[in-house]
Amino acid sequence: MDQVARDAFNASLSLVLKRAATDAEFRARCLAAPAQAFREAASQDLPAGLVLRFVEPAPGELVLPLPKPDPGRKHGKPAKA
Repeated sequence: MDQVARDAFNASLSLVLKRAATDAEFRARCLAAPAQAFREAASQDLPAGLVLRFVEPAPGELVLPLPKPDPGRKHGKPAKA
């Protein structure tokens, strides 16, 4: 995704998140059917090949995505060249 497309996606995602913060029914749709909720709020489909998933953390819980695996590293040490 180029920068222009990324910026447009981020603007659309911002609309989704703002609506989910104030509309309980829409928030439930985000959790149950994220692609459809994105389409509803942003008036566009997700970029091809992108899967969107929302999570609702419990009080006191911090949810973080893990980074993509780096096949060149093992146990925090750089791979030998």
